[in-house]
Amino acid sequence: MAHQEEVINLTPHEVRYYKEGGEVVRFAPIGVVPRCDEIGEHDKVLGGVLTRIVRYGSVDNLPDALEGRYLIVSALIRAALPGSPDLISPI
Repeated sequence: MAHQEEVINLTPHEVRYYKEGGEVVRFAPIGVVPRCDEIGEHDKVLGGVLTRIVRYGSVDNLPDALEGRYLIVSALIRAALPGSPDLISPI
C-alpha cells in the first residue's frame, strides 16, 4: 500500500494551490505558527535613510520532521533552516 504524503499549514493564513484544469487545493492553518528569534537588532543610516538591521536566530514552535509529512512555513522560517527538506513555502 502506498504511503500518503501529508501537508500541514503552519502559517496564519489559508494557502491555496491551483492545479492545472482549475482545481483548487486548500490548506487551512492549524493554529501553530513557528517564529524566529530576532537577534542583533540595531539601526543604521544607509544613503541618508534610517534602516533597521535584524538577524534571526533559532526557530521556535516547529514540529519535528516526520517522513512523508511536509510543513508549509513562511519563507523566513525556511531560509533559517535551509537543510530541512520537509519545509515548503508559498512563492
